Amino acid sequence: MKKLLLGAAAALAVAAPGMASAETSGNIDVSIGNTDWDNGSEFDTTTLGGAVQFDAMDGWAVSLEGRTVLQQWDGSSGDSSHGYAAVHADTNAGAWDFGGWVGLLNYYGDGGTTIGLETRTNFGNFSAQGSIGLAQFDQFFDYDAMNYNVQGAYFFTPNFSVNGNVTITEIDYTFGDTDMTDYGIGAAYGFGGGFEVYGGYVKSEMDYSGGGNDETDTFNLGLRFHFNGGTLQDYANDGASWGGVRAISDAFTRWD
Repeated sequence: MKKLLLGAAAALAVAAPGMASAETSGNIDVSIGNTDWDNGSEFDTTTLGGAVQFDAMDGWAVSLEGRTVLQQWDGSSGDSSHGYAAVHADTNAGAWDFGGWVGLLNYYGDGGTTIGLETRTNFGNFSAQGSIGLAQFDQFFDYDAMNYNVQGAYFFTPNFSVNGNVTITEIDYTFGDTDMTDYGIGAAYGFGGGFEVYGGYVKSEMDYSGGGNDETDTFNLGLRFHFNGGTLQDYANDGASWGGVRAISDAFTRWD
């Protein structure tokens, strides 16, 4: 996978001259969240992230995305860290966009890599996207994961939507495997000047190969600023809105 990352860096260097002269769009966002475990544990998160998209060449677009998460467990005086940085490339094939990503992951200070494929489309007021991603960690312990993510949004107006997602993550770990399923719902509202407020709820169910299971309930609330992005519907359909890498990172944040 490291060779793929180097190849992506080389491709980005080739595309850079065209990107420099192209119009860019993107966003910056900050959010807070709380996750409750059914065993009584809980943690709070503060997240800062952003993305920028360029028209590259020959019908391709390139997106750069990054996010960092500070996680504080109840009763702890310190913060743990999670996050990612990724490069996406996609092309339009009529009604569908197809693309992929390569990136780096952080899980409690352990570094990993990720690659994946993604697609998105829209039908009238409904927008949808899906992804398949792989994550690998081998710095401290060897573990990897396959992630399957489907998400959609219905736009009542170009700047108000309700959304949902289903994500399956299969984590292969030396000390036992975990199958995680996430069900999410939420809403987003754009109120002019490029600002958007969003929030949501995620129910996670984890089954362990050694027996037993856990469930978590996560609530989050965030503020996002868009530049050169048009409406929220434009952002969902054509902007730097890819959700595959975040789905992987969020799943690891809830895995313990």
